[in-house]
Amino acid sequence: MYNLTTTCRFGGVETFVWSVSRELAKQGNAVHIIGGKGKIQRDIPGVKISVFPFWPRNRIPNLGTRFQKLGERWSMGLLAFSHVLKERYDIFHIHKPFDLPLGWGVKKKAGSKLVLGSHGTDFFPGDRIFAQAADRIVSCSEFNARQIRERYGIRPEVIYNGIDPEVFRPLPSDRELWQRFGIQPGDKVIVFAGRLIGLKGVGHLLRAMARLDKKCSWRLILIGEGEARPNLEKLVRELGIQARVTFCGYISNHELPRYYSIADLAVFPSLADETFGVAICEAMACGRAVISTRVGGIPELVIDGESGVLVEPKNWEDLAQRISQVLMDDHQRSRLGGRALERVRQHFTWEKVAERLRKTYEAILSAEKKEDAVKGIPASDSHP
Repeated sequence: MYNLTTTCRFGGVETFVWSVSRELAKQGNAVHIIGGKGKIQRDIPGVKISVFPFWPRNRIPNLGTRFQKLGERWSMGLLAFSHVLKERYDIFHIHKPFDLPLGWGVKKKAGSKLVLGSHGTDFFPGDRIFAQAADRIVSCSEFNARQIRERYGIRPEVIYNGIDPEVFRPLPSDRELWQRFGIQPGDKVIVFAGRLIGLKGVGHLLRAMARLDKKCSWRLILIGEGEARPNLEKLVRELGIQARVTFCGYISNHELPRYYSIADLAVFPSLADETFGVAICEAMACGRAVISTRVGGIPELVIDGESGVLVEPKNWEDLAQRISQVLMDDHQRSRLGGRALERVRQHFTWEKVAERLRKTYEAILSAEKKEDAVKGIPASDSHP
């Protein structure tokens, strides 16, 4: 598992690498994580972690964000290359198109099978050439698979992201948090969790909340940090809803289920074409009714009217109406939360993700063995 940011930053791709590596190791596979030199380290039985220095993107000339990201990742790739060749991995799994040139080199020099895991659209000029070296591309949603096919002419295999059901699960309502936030009996609690950036649509959520029926007593808890926070705090003051909105800042994954335990509803009003929606999946795993937007891969996770409610992005009047409707209907809210929990447990746990990924790896290696047999090449002892 090769991804610079896994050992340096928090995010969806990083969670994928840690979680799937843990599950693959449980299944008896030898798993190595290769990342950038950073402060994030975890002790996972059966998983070896190697880190390499790199040039941070903010020290690279600003010729565009993608240029800086490329420079950052390639600076680490140059230092990690010899290590990767020496290990001679059966599977070399990268998680960004930025690393395709490195993957191409590893496949050519060490004979490793190359897997590109796609979690978005980090394309760059020339990436189409290197993408042809991939033995398999896996995408986190059908939506993202279409994006990859349009770019590379290759149909990826869809393997959805997941959650840890031992962490994200329904909990009794946390009375300490009730007291901390001054929540009163009869208050309806709405939670948002995610980065506070424009594309997450939190500004539209605030405008929607300001339009709720005055008879509804509500509290909005915003979890996360980001560059948009000062503007959002200003908007809260302009809308006159300061007494009802709380900015919590960053909360760790292990603490998040406590916050969902006091929520009547979780709302994710994304404006961007999100490829999956891990935060939404986590709220669903905690048994919460969710409202989100009909963008990107979110409709593959949230089935409108069944495991949640979907609205059109940027339409805060409609969002306000649907929030009010769900908050006022206890039966609907309970039904949506129960079906959300059931859907996640059936389809979106890291154990199931790792099982699907292992089958993909085995299919790649099995195809190689068949090719070798046809050519009369003895089977390699290193392959399972």
